Amino acid sequence: MPSIPLRWKDSQDDSPRDISGHGTYTSSIAADNDVLAAMDQAIADGVNIMLLSLGSESTSYFQDVIAIASLSAIEKKILVVCAVGNDRAPNSTHNVALCITTVGAGTLDRSFIAIVILRNNLTLVGKSEFPNPVIIRDTPLYNGKGYLNKTMCNYRALNESEMFGKVVICDYDNSNKLSFYYQAQELARVGALAAVADEAKVKIMRFVLTSFGTKPAPQIVEFSSKGLDSINSNILNPDMIAPRDQVLAAFSPLVPIIGTGNNYVLTLDYALLSGTSMSAPHVVGVAALLKVVHPEWIPAPIRLVMMTTADTIDNNGTTLKNQKTGLLGTPLDYGVGHVNLNKAVEKSK
Repeated sequence: MPSIPLRWKDSQDDSPRDISGHGTYTSSIAADNDVLAAMDQAIADGVNIMLLSLGSESTSYFQDVIAIASLSAIEKKILVVCAVGNDRAPNSTHNVALCITTVGAGTLDRSFIAIVILRNNLTLVGKSEFPNPVIIRDTPLYNGKGYLNKTMCNYRALNESEMFGKVVICDYDNSNKLSFYYQAQELARVGALAAVADEAKVKIMRFVLTSFGTKPAPQIVEFSSKGLDSINSNILNPDMIAPRDQVLAAFSPLVPIIGTGNNYVLTLDYALLSGTSMSAPHVVGVAALLKVVHPEWIPAPIRLVMMTTADTIDNNGTTLKNQKTGLLGTPLDYGVGHVNLNKAVEKSK
């Protein structure tokens, strides 16, 4: 195997190591896919598939650098896959040239959870995105019962001397005026941990657990850019959707991914992130497997197989729905459907 080209090396440590995290993350989802310094150079290097989890303001195809380079790539029998964008509105799609396979955002039938076992052995299960598999034992709980601001964990409502090192109960704000993000910020300020439970003592708390069988799934992620084509309304975009909801993938350990309290910053070799930047690599991974099965295939049959085997029905047996509104989606939301690896490979045989 040839040595790494000098043009791919980073000036900080004379290596190609990712210092922002995004490149490691997206490339790791589609194994063996290079993070490309430039599309023209990738064509010269002779790659089979390009992944671009990026985009810019939509403009005429003849002025769109990605579109121009993608056309050159297709002429060299290179499949180009791009994220469609996170602008949520109709007619907000990016990377819409016909020579590009565009990917929107969907969900999986999987969620990450934490388990809290109270001293009376009552077990509580809830969603958690804390990425470190720590175990908390025999820790007191705090709830500001009788004091609304403390119960809601409003900003500056909590006292550090009362909260530090405790699991703090924050009530859910049904008005949506106070998001969990801001509650977490307040808990971090006073050095607390967070849970939602009845007042008691925590016997054990565990993180980084996976729950399968979430329903309905897949769903259309609300922020995924919607069609029609923002340049040509006669063209449907996105082409398809793929998983983006809290995708677990490699990440640069040089970049903190979460902070708890004032002094604890966590860096790991993986992260949970969301966006169409996370969707497009899944399609690249499927395309790469199809290319292995059929090395003679050019981009057109690879794209055709993925699009004709995509799912438009969720695991409840209904048309794909919007994750936030629960309303039935349309091809303007999901294109031809949610990519299905097993069906695509089976059809290619």
